[in-house]
Amino acid sequence: MNRCGIDIVELNRIAGLKEKELWKKRIFSDRELALAEVRGGRDSFFAGRWAAKEAVAKALGCGPEEVFFTSCGTESDNWAIQAAVELNRRKGKHI
Repeated sequence: MNRCGIDIVELNRIAGLKEKELWKKRIFSDRELALAEVRGGRDSFFAGRWAAKEAVAKALGCGPEEVFFTSCGTESDNWAIQAAVELNRRKGKHI
């Protein structure tokens, strides 16, 4: 099945949502929120990131809160290793 489309987000919609901490915490990772802060927390950052997450989520058949963008492959690898460690913590201190 082909899943292709364009997601457009109105900035005023984001302006109304971004002040709601629950929405931000649910959709964006701590790293994404820190990046938003560095970039001034502009509505355009959140709108662009939200549209990208929503488009990828639709294509993969998951929720936007399950989509994470990283800056490089190494960061992605580190996230995967950290998740494996957390999930298998009770099995001992080894990977």
